[in-house]
Amino acid sequence: MSNDYRRRLAEEMERNPFSTLIDAIYTIVLHDIISYKYETADHIKEATLAEEFGVSRSPIRTTINRLAEQGFVVKEKNAAAMVKAFTPQERNDLIQVRRTLEPTAMAYAAQRMTDAEIKILETYMKKLSKACLAGDMLSAFEYENKFHDHIMLCSHNPFIIKEYDALRHYFYQSRMFFTSNHGFYEFYIQEHELLVAVLKLHDKELARAAMIRHLSLLSDSSRPDARANVDAVSCKINSLRSD
Repeated sequence: MSNDYRRRLAEEMERNPFSTLIDAIYTIVLHDIISYKYETADHIKEATLAEEFGVSRSPIRTTINRLAEQGFVVKEKNAAAMVKAFTPQERNDLIQVRRTLEPTAMAYAAQRMTDAEIKILETYMKKLSKACLAGDMLSAFEYENKFHDHIMLCSHNPFIIKEYDALRHYFYQSRMFFTSNHGFYEFYIQEHELLVAVLKLHDKELARAAMIRHLSLLSDSSRPDARANVDAVSCKINSLRSD
């Protein structure tokens, strides 16, 4: 695998010349975890990865530490880590939990968000779009999480926020599964623009429905009617704006 990792590292650095060596290695290893090239309970050894990437152990150590902080691996003795990624079933179970909590938060946010809070959300949306257009996965992941964190906070419902805080770590992992897919970015940008547009209408039920649809499309983004669903919601929003 050493030749493959070295080739992919060179390609990643060429694709994003502003990326650091650590970020490039992290992106590659994370992609392999998310795409199940590593299975749960597989072991990742610092020395082995360093040899396969053709780098010193320092950037590998930083990568493993970052993955451990995000819950993708569990650090072990002897400079190793055990993969702790979701199984396909766990990922689907978590999506069902997201479909329960996030639409409710979205409905509350539609009623309670201030204009200033909507402007902050728009800022996150624009930075997310910029990152997607640049193919910057790490920044896209950062602003995707800030976007959804902000919606949760703007529900101004302490019970929802408490539940979200307990699950935040798992939600981040769930989102990374989609954020790591560069081919999905154009659709991703349109999705978040639509969520902001819906919140500006302050319509509780439309906001709830928009988030349910958003999560449904993300969990089945390969469906040929996904694009049509986005267009249909756009028409609904434009119709409400003109009323």
